[in-house]
Amino acid sequence: MNDYVKQAVLELETGNYKGYQLYMSLNRKNRAKRKAVGDCWDREQNRFIKNNYQDMSDKEVADSLGRTVEAVKSQRKKLKLSRLSKRRWTKKEDEFLKQNYEDYSLKAMGNILDRSPKQVSYRLSKIGLSKVNKYILYINDQQVASGTIREIADQINANLYTVKRWRTEGVSWANFIKLNNY
Repeated sequence: MNDYVKQAVLELETGNYKGYQLYMSLNRKNRAKRKAVGDCWDREQNRFIKNNYQDMSDKEVADSLGRTVEAVKSQRKKLKLSRLSKRRWTKKEDEFLKQNYEDYSLKAMGNILDRSPKQVSYRLSKIGLSKVNKYILYINDQQVASGTIREIADQINANLYTVKRWRTEGVSWANFIKLNNY
């Protein structure tokens, strides 16, 4: 127990609640300062992360540096270091994407290719393709429009961002049915 906490307990035992609050707030301020100072990363630690983040897990890096896994993840993000798949895309995988991107979801293609949906989406954009969600908009149980969100907004003469908000936040009178198999 540090000095502030000890003094706060003494104040509380003597019935001085205001004194207790004062010392506890000083303890919190002192602890916040200590945390900020203890949170600093030196150049050697940053260099270690930069040199090893691709080959070691965050847990292994954390153990090596005496840090928590969360601290290492946070620092890696501050240093703008993201893990990249070391596996290169093959021509066969690209062909599969070109032939099937309209029929399969990103998740399904990822499972088939042993890739994450995010990697599949990124690769589709790199080879000039994109996966577009299409919807049918029902208002009061009547089909009003269909297509992408932009196409629906154009068909009903509404603001694009308003239609996006209807879809994401939901409104009681409008229902969006997704046509793609996601």
